[in-house]
Amino acid sequence: INLGKLAEIDGRIHAGFHLTGTATGRLSSSKPNMQNIPKMMCNITRNTPTGKMIIHPGFNVKDLFIPDNDNLLFWNADIKAAEIRILAFYSKDTRLIEAINNGIDIHTVILTHIKHSSIPVNLADPEFMENYNKYVVLKDGGDKEISKFRDAVKRTVFGTLYGARAPKIAEQLGDESPAGVRFAQKIIDAIFKTFPEVQTYMTKTSEEVNNSHQVKTAFHRRRRFWMAQMYNSLLSRAIREAVNFKIQSTASDLVLMSLCDITQNAAEIGAEVYLTVHDSIAGTIPKENAHLLRPFLDKYIVEGTKSRFPDLPVPFAYDIEVGPTYGSLEPLEAKDIAA
Repeated sequence: INLGKLAEIDGRIHAGFHLTGTATGRLSSSKPNMQNIPKMMCNITRNTPTGKMIIHPGFNVKDLFIPDNDNLLFWNADIKAAEIRILAFYSKDTRLIEAINNGIDIHTVILTHIKHSSIPVNLADPEFMENYNKYVVLKDGGDKEISKFRDAVKRTVFGTLYGARAPKIAEQLGDESPAGVRFAQKIIDAIFKTFPEVQTYMTKTSEEVNNSHQVKTAFHRRRRFWMAQMYNSLLSRAIREAVNFKIQSTASDLVLMSLCDITQNAAEIGAEVYLTVHDSIAGTIPKENAHLLRPFLDKYIVEGTKSRFPDLPVPFAYDIEVGPTYGSLEPLEAKDIAA
């Protein structure tokens, strides 16, 4: 992308955002697609004197997006596991709700269940939680095997919500062999055993598609699947899309509501909003006001969502990062926000 040619006379990129560009209601973007800007780009040199391929360390493309002056910081608020939080609403799975409300990583819970299948999944059981905490420590400590295993679980969770089955998930995990497919199926089985109401949600959504050829979200967005009645292959596809539609659409609507609230009230802390990338909202703020960001975002993301959507059984929590450019963001810690 030649960003320089896309800039207007004021030196800024004025990308387009489209309300009707996706089937789920998520915003899409173009000229350029600001929701698909890679953080790093690299040049690859293949013809070296030794015949080896050299990979250039790359350029941080997002560093090209800078505030108007040195007194400003970029900030980015990213809803933590937005779709998992919406899944908790639709599934009403008590164990999933308990895990999220207690800050327990659901992917590591599933990993723990796989590693210790003889122990019942019980977040109040000291033995189960002792094993869970062990894997959290190993993951945070850089254990490659556990980190890779958890990543496989995480990808399988989201793949399952997108309707993918074991062969497709095995392909995504990089092992399409029979053993890879069995491994993927093992994770899928563990997901449904750990959080059984998730499978119930998927079954009920399937029945909705079968019975009425449409589904409706909590905010009354509808998606119709009239072609589903024609062929089994179209029905299977419709069911996969319906399961994901309800979750992704609801998450997107909540993010967009927060985006509107934040944009309309950003002047309270001298901030500006520049863009949204799916489950995140980004902008700038004066450095001296950085300490105001968290209470401001708590008001319009966490409390605002709780007020407009009281049926959501978990908080709409977020992570906040700040930095001198869009490509150099770091977590906003207590030391950074001291007044």
